[in-house]
Amino acid sequence: MQLWIFQMSNVTKFFTLLGGTLLALLLLRWTGVLVFDNRQILSIVIFSMFIYGTLLFGDFRLAFAFGGIALLMGLNLLSVEGFTQSASLNVIIFLVGMFLVIGYLEERTSFSRRSSKEFSAGSVRGPRFSS
Repeated sequence: MQLWIFQMSNVTKFFTLLGGTLLALLLLRWTGVLVFDNRQILSIVIFSMFIYGTLLFGDFRLAFAFGGIALLMGLNLLSVEGFTQSASLNVIIFLVGMFLVIGYLEERTSFSRRSSKEFSAGSVRGPRFSS
């Protein structure tokens, strides 16, 4: 017998998780366990939306990331100055460049051809560690 959670669609799981997160935060606030104001609860829900969206809809992770940032900025929870101070521009430029190069190489199947050639020839050797 399968659990009912495995039979749900990803959209249903997404909204169930998001609603559960919001409900748990509101319940913890109501009981006084956590003292969050409305802005903090909204920020956590938007961050949770990004995480759940990435886990359940991996192909659209960039859309969830930009959507989350747009929501945070649109609701005045995050300013452009705060975003640029917390995000290191050098690291972001490096990662974007790396993703572009790797994406290009994957499309040209350079990685798969090279790795299959190396593994089939048995030429992949690393240092041997002994205790």
